[in-house]
Amino acid sequence: MQIKRTMALILAALLASSTVACGSGDVKDSGETTGNDNTPANSGETETAKETTPYEALGENDFGGRKFTIVDANTWNGLQVNIPEDEMNGEVVNDALIVRDDAIEDRYNINIEYVRDENVAMVKNSVLAGDNEYDLVYSNIYEFAPLATESILADLCSFKEIDLSSKWWSPLMAEKLTLNDNLYFTASDIAPSIYQAPFCMYLNLKLWEDYNFDIDVYETVLEGKWTLDVLSGLTKDLDRDLNDDGKMSPKDDFFGVGMQSTDEAAVAFMESADLVMTELTADKTNLKLATLSGTDIADRFEKIQSVARNIKHEYINDIINYAFKEDRALFLQHKLESAGVHLRDMKSDYLILPMPKYSEDEDYISGVSGWVSGFAAVPATVDSDFTGFILEAMARYSNENLRPLSYDLVYKQKTSRDERSNEILDLIFDTLYIDFLAIYDFGGLRTAVTRIIFEDRPIASTIEGYSKSAGKAIDKLVENW
Repeated sequence: MQIKRTMALILAALLASSTVACGSGDVKDSGETTGNDNTPANSGETETAKETTPYEALGENDFGGRKFTIVDANTWNGLQVNIPEDEMNGEVVNDALIVRDDAIEDRYNINIEYVRDENVAMVKNSVLAGDNEYDLVYSNIYEFAPLATESILADLCSFKEIDLSSKWWSPLMAEKLTLNDNLYFTASDIAPSIYQAPFCMYLNLKLWEDYNFDIDVYETVLEGKWTLDVLSGLTKDLDRDLNDDGKMSPKDDFFGVGMQSTDEAAVAFMESADLVMTELTADKTNLKLATLSGTDIADRFEKIQSVARNIKHEYINDIINYAFKEDRALFLQHKLESAGVHLRDMKSDYLILPMPKYSEDEDYISGVSGWVSGFAAVPATVDSDFTGFILEAMARYSNENLRPLSYDLVYKQKTSRDERSNEILDLIFDTLYIDFLAIYDFGGLRTAVTRIIFEDRPIASTIEGYSKSAGKAIDKLVENW
């Protein structure tokens, strides 16, 4: 269905008035700037050259009313919003998506249409039939993963218009998931639900003030000093069995860190600590299982273990809705989605923090939940020139105009939160990443390393026990990638 809406021009004008502040401004006009007509030509006074946004720098194009079809293969489309309703409804992201689509349609003379489905089966069937019905697909990583090895998805590296190293895509995903010059899915500001996918830490500010810690955690993050050692040091003595029943329950007891002992939580800490279990060869033509020999893998595991401390919670909702919201957990580890879903009515204020890194010398890495349908891929049958150009245009526009609204999406327009979290969100969105191991598991290795973290399984022998099956699974992926 084609979405044409009223009031779009009004909101477009409002967004345009803030474009200079929100855009990158790193591309300049090449034309000369003239002064006021009354200013003498030789006065030496000049005006600053008009800033050109990356979206503007892409230039105009006319595709003659061609259709551009987007599939939102999303089981949770009511929670993870990627496409707009038919009309503006006052929801910030919905209305901004309408404005974006109208701007893209008008500038390039195309018609954007959307199709909703719960999975990618219709896309796969279309490609297998040789049809060119769809141009772009949003879904979760685990829907895309098998399609990447079945020749269903297009190689994004082959699109000449798409700049995968730019900030409006995910440079980290492009770097770490490009195997043999092929990349089949990534993340971008195009799909707003990606703002809900990153793993993060939440800090209960009431408890933080009660404990009167002698560090400024916000400045610690910005200075690049937010590490596993800092988190472990702040929380190591805080767990308390308040009802003395011999077990730690989210409904009754106090926690330094509240989290769930799952594969996803393990992956969140591993990725942020740059604990790489599978690594690309130097020429990026092969993927290999990392070894413990001559590396600091063991030390990275041990630092994560110092935070996890044998946590055994059955249900993440209990950890969030009881322990954290009732001021019985100083930190909560989950994903940004929880801010809008669980924490809207939390009485105490909280601060969003990135996942802690391994050392101060390294950069932050923000792993993302593969279950959020905020990832983008392209069917193998598309017209690469047309689709590539529109994709790049949408990514640039969305980065400039949708990302500034991400705070409203994460917080659901709740204004009582600490404004510093907005700066932290930018840091998180600029460092999005997901690892091959998080996507494919490789012979049960992901489950094995989860047990290392949460059950204190021995590091070397556990990894060695899964190395053969993992190696075979990796070789099969490389062969079919």
